[in-house]
Amino acid sequence: MNPLPTTKRIVAIENPATLRLDKTRLIVTREGQPDGMVPLEDMAVLILDYAQITITVPLLAALAEAEVAVIVANAKHLPTCAYLPFAAHHQHALIVRKQAAAGEPTKKRIWQQITQAKIRNQGAVLDEMKVRLRARGGGRTFAQMAADVASGDTGNVEGVAAARYFPALFGPGFIREPEREDLTNSMLNYGYALIRAATARAITAAGLHPAFGVFHHNRFDPYALADDAMEPLRPLVDLLVRRYEGPAEPGLTPATKRYLFPVLTSTVSLNGERLPLFAGLEQYAANVRRCVLAEGKRLDCPEGLQLP
Repeated sequence: MNPLPTTKRIVAIENPATLRLDKTRLIVTREGQPDGMVPLEDMAVLILDYAQITITVPLLAALAEAEVAVIVANAKHLPTCAYLPFAAHHQHALIVRKQAAAGEPTKKRIWQQITQAKIRNQGAVLDEMKVRLRARGGGRTFAQMAADVASGDTGNVEGVAAARYFPALFGPGFIREPEREDLTNSMLNYGYALIRAATARAITAAGLHPAFGVFHHNRFDPYALADDAMEPLRPLVDLLVRRYEGPAEPGLTPATKRYLFPVLTSTVSLNGERLPLFAGLEQYAANVRRCVLAEGKRLDCPEGLQLP
């Protein structure tokens, strides 16, 4: 998969429309308006967020070949599934067979490193927002907690860190629950879903199957590995939501959703190199593949998260 330049676009369709393919372009037809056009090569993500949207099969096939992640939202306007190109890697079948046979020590070691990176990134977000921590979690810094994560995180350091992190970032009364429909939780849900789709896109393009997780194992979760791999990137969404200064309306609005789109144009540091998010995800997914296939033990995860 070729690296994505920073000009790749996130296209959201939020009204009744018909989407079709014209050569190598997405054509959007809406009643009473001139047709819109976007070259497929310019797109990274297509978000379908309205019930009355019609899309043609040739367009879906072309989007897959162009490695565009197609995200479909549900009635609550939350991304609920992603259409991903499973054959983007020439050794996909071989990689998936090896992935399915990965041993527990390998999975636990990968989860340890993912969790460490997530906790370090949470600490960096608190530092950037100049949040003063109360003496919970034994008074340890987030860097110290990350260093304490054992293989498989058997001590649940991730949970201890989260219990300090969310109230510190969003206020002592804040409770992080995906089922809650307050503005902050709704924005977090939407932003995480965007990151999840982008991560799933990179995972599948690297030849891995997103259903075979290293920590998440819900049999009804088709994106378990993406849910694992995205963990270090969640603080990007947290930071963007923490910076929100718009109207405190309940739930999501078109404006709050558009506010969250730039999370996909963020930059990350990977192995000392600063990269656009999608390019960083490509390298990160390749790192995950190498570790899942036991071709290496060290997993370089995205850190140094920076919003546009």
